[in-house]
Amino acid sequence: MTANMTATAANQNATPATLLGLDVALQSALKAHGAWKQRMIRAVARKNTHVTIEELRMAEVSEFGRFLMDLPLSLQQSEYLAEVRRLHADLHIAAAEVAFMVKQGKHDEARAAMSTGAFPQISAALNQALVRWQVRDLAA
Repeated sequence: MTANMTATAANQNATPATLLGLDVALQSALKAHGAWKQRMIRAVARKNTHVTIEELRMAEVSEFGRFLMDLPLSLQQSEYLAEVRRLHADLHIAAAEVAFMVKQGKHDEARAAMSTGAFPQISAALNQALVRWQVRDLAA
């Protein structure tokens, strides 16, 4: 087997987190998740989410969700990562609830939920959990 074939075989089993480096992959995933949150805010303002409620509920298919699932085994058992995953899933559920309000024509309620409801509260808690995770697990 040539060196190039060996490298190709190794890359097929590698995750984005291991290929890019954990910190770079985390920053990329966080940027994508931030963009997702901004799209959600714009969708509520436009009164059309363009995404099904079922899709919004599936945190594991978002880029950040895939990043969390692709982490090295050595990080998978972290209690801090478990908190991040739980809050990330909760944020997707809150987004789905907002989208449901939009689809029901409850636009004022949807806007309120995006600014003062569960969505911003969970988002803030997720950001805090990410900092704890980075400090305790990723900085080591």
